[in-house]
Amino acid sequence: MKLSRKASGGCSWELDPREASLFLRLLRSYPVVGSPPTLPGSGHTADSEGAEALLRQSFAQQSEESRQELRAWLEGAWPAKPTKKNVTLDLSEKRLEWLLHVFNDIRVGHWKKLGSPDHLDLPLKGWSLDQLGSWRDMQASGFFETAILTALNSN
Repeated sequence: MKLSRKASGGCSWELDPREASLFLRLLRSYPVVGSPPTLPGSGHTADSEGAEALLRQSFAQQSEESRQELRAWLEGAWPAKPTKKNVTLDLSEKRLEWLLHVFNDIRVGHWKKLGSPDHLDLPLKGWSLDQLGSWRDMQASGFFETAILTALNSN
């Protein structure tokens, strides 16, 4: 994987076939878990329940908008240019930031599927295939997030 800044802004992202396949598989899995975040606090009051309901509604709307935008991007505006061995994506900085958000949602969704553990120590003895898949996809999403953050923070 090679992600490099372009002088005109944005980035060029070169993925080998395995990376491109993983990239697409992860994006097509979005959203992973549709449970919204909860407000911190210990008690339930009428105000907190109203705020929780508003948070859930806002989360659901944002998640659906992102899902629709992602589907449209993958089905129509997919900027991939296949080369002999790799796939190159030319992405604006805005699109990279959006992908960062999507990969973060995927990573956090898999973390929630795993029960929001404090530690994920290896070996993962006794895990089901579904749990191992969530762990793998959580790690892969973090891999793409790191690449995006590195590119966005480079000069």
